[in-house]
Amino acid sequence: MYVSRRRIGALLFVLFAPLVTRAEVVFIDSVFDYTTATDIVYGTGTIGVGSPEGPHQKDLLLDLYLPDQNVIQGALPTVILIPGGGFSICDKESIGFLAANFASRGYAAIAMEHRVYPELLASESHLLTSGFSPEAVFQGQPLGDLKTLGYAAAIQDALKAISWVDSNASTYNLDSDRLLIGGGSAGARVALAVGLVEAPTEIAGVLSLLSTIPNNEHLVGSTAPPFILFNGVNDDLVPISAAFGLADVAQALNIPFSLYLGNQGHDASQFFIPSQEEELSEYEASIRFFYENLNLSSIPIISPVPEASSLVLGGVVAAVAWFGVVRRNLRSLRSAGG
Repeated sequence: MYVSRRRIGALLFVLFAPLVTRAEVVFIDSVFDYTTATDIVYGTGTIGVGSPEGPHQKDLLLDLYLPDQNVIQGALPTVILIPGGGFSICDKESIGFLAANFASRGYAAIAMEHRVYPELLASESHLLTSGFSPEAVFQGQPLGDLKTLGYAAAIQDALKAISWVDSNASTYNLDSDRLLIGGGSAGARVALAVGLVEAPTEIAGVLSLLSTIPNNEHLVGSTAPPFILFNGVNDDLVPISAAFGLADVAQALNIPFSLYLGNQGHDASQFFIPSQEEELSEYEASIRFFYENLNLSSIPIISPVPEASSLVLGGVVAAVAWFGVVRRNLRSLRSAGG
């Protein structure tokens, strides 16, 4: 396990002058530096089923981002973040920008990896010799079936990450009763399935960037946690009608939710930049949504909070990081449907 220390305040200050002069609010504003512990094993999962080497176990890893602070009295609200990649790739570092942003506000943030369908049914040597394409490795097996396998494995792994939080809450000062789960694209679909369908009692909220769940009738019901959807009206991977359908079901069940719509396609950067009409970006608004629904104002804070620029937007950094991931993985995202 490698532990690194990073400072984000100076970088963000260079990009943005202080835009708000009110007092800083922990869990809303970016006021803390953070510490990162990388490659923590949170569980194991079976891979290589049907390969020449046979099935074997893989260590599942997460990176833990913790605020560098001594003003929050009590356990830290915690968020598990799942990267996208169409269930064919999974790079936890690609969601690290969002984990860092949560940590800067006072959350404990987890960027997790999960198993993907190429490794579920093939050995590493098979993937290397084939150069990996679904056609070469899986000999014509429908991509939809392969994606379903990856989806199911990712859900299993996310549930293991939740169990890890429960087991390590006292070690890292994590609040397993204030646990959010979120992600981008395929990772958001996993987060929604875990939070609204599997619905373990630990989950207190769900954050979805560019996804939804197709079978709204399987929602756990009115006991589902609050959730936020960010969707593009011109997204050719995730139909906007599916987001409206989920919102309709939530409204009928009186589940607290927010739905933010962007004019672009499968691109999350649009939600991190405030419009000319709005002071805050949609992402900043979502931070306030969880602040209220998780009752974070009840957590005792020692005053004064460290001085830092209260940023309306920590988001160009996030947007650039996200844009790079989407551009790098565009082919996989399109072929796998998110």
